[in-house]
Amino acid sequence: MKITFHNFKPEFDSIEAKLKKISKSEDPIFARYDPAIKFFKSYLKPFRKYKKFIVIGHGGSITSTQGFYDALKKGKELFIIDTPQPDYIEEVRKLCPKKETLVIVVSKSGNSIDILEIMFGFLDYERLVITNPEEGALLEISKKLNLPFIEHPNVGGRFSAFTSSTLVPAFLLGFDIDKIFAGAKDTYKKCAPQITIEDNPALLIASHLYLADISGKHEVFIPIYSKKLDSFANLIIQLMHESSSKEGKGQTFYAASAPEAQHHTNQRFFGGRKNVCGFFIRTEKDTERFDKKIKVPRKLRKIVVRDGMLADVLGNSYADALLFESLGVLEHVKKNKIPAVDLMLEKVDEFELGQFVALWHYIGVYASLLRDVNPFDQPEVEYAKKVSFNLRKKK
Repeated sequence: MKITFHNFKPEFDSIEAKLKKISKSEDPIFARYDPAIKFFKSYLKPFRKYKKFIVIGHGGSITSTQGFYDALKKGKELFIIDTPQPDYIEEVRKLCPKKETLVIVVSKSGNSIDILEIMFGFLDYERLVITNPEEGALLEISKKLNLPFIEHPNVGGRFSAFTSSTLVPAFLLGFDIDKIFAGAKDTYKKCAPQITIEDNPALLIASHLYLADISGKHEVFIPIYSKKLDSFANLIIQLMHESSSKEGKGQTFYAASAPEAQHHTNQRFFGGRKNVCGFFIRTEKDTERFDKKIKVPRKLRKIVVRDGMLADVLGNSYADALLFESLGVLEHVKKNKIPAVDLMLEKVDEFELGQFVALWHYIGVYASLLRDVNPFDQPEVEYAKKVSFNLRKKK
């Protein structure tokens, strides 16, 4: 990954005390956790026969899985169910014949009532449970129904991309989970609290965004210039909001698929309130066909477009076209002196995606520590869960 900063003011002396405190903190639990990859591969052999996989979960239990799937699709199909909406459940059932499908139910606590309700819509399917090994309703259900079970470690959902909650479905979908975890370990090492800000990409990004925040840039717009990476938007938004948006603090993150975003949200980015930073996510190479050339029929080449002709694009690659779209916006960013991060992935593969997700894990942690809030709780989320369950009981 290559990271470039535009128009930020690196006034790190003003947060020296915070950076010193961070340097003395211990590695978070997600960075110390070592997944049982050999066990996963052995235990899951009987389930590799399935062509379709339904994952029931929400939040961190599904966001990383969806991101890896959309980036790395290799033939098998994934269906995520995160809502008890009846017509969607029925639609997924119709698309997934029982003989071809495994249902994976993921809940760290095991007490998410909506996950249990959705699972009851698939009692006639083969199921695999991933949950807390010590307590919880899902654990009890797995015991009473004698369902195959894999432990969900004590790692919060939004930080659980390199645990059973994501690595199990990733393996069954045909992805190389050794390479995914190797990429994560590589970035975790580079982003550890003991690494100084100059050499720590996650701390550098979080610090730049924090300084921009306290100077009035309270929003971060994320245009994603890769269809393969679009689904990671939900993970990024969850990580940043659930981790650092507490006690009246934290920035608002919103993402859009680019270059399509240039036809709508760029108007807000450049023409709206001046309280927003940019965070561009791009790739040098999406696929093996990324360098395919643009062909313009001879009889169309003299057609006038803007201040040139269609012949001007002849011979360019589609990769060039995508690059030029993003560079045009970045030039606009520089002209308007809008702070922006430009993150470039070399290519989309298991190792680099492991790096990418691990980087965001640490950005979420450092964004919280810089604001003196706990990165690992989500009190406002829990309140809504209690209310919704009480409403079920009263009906």
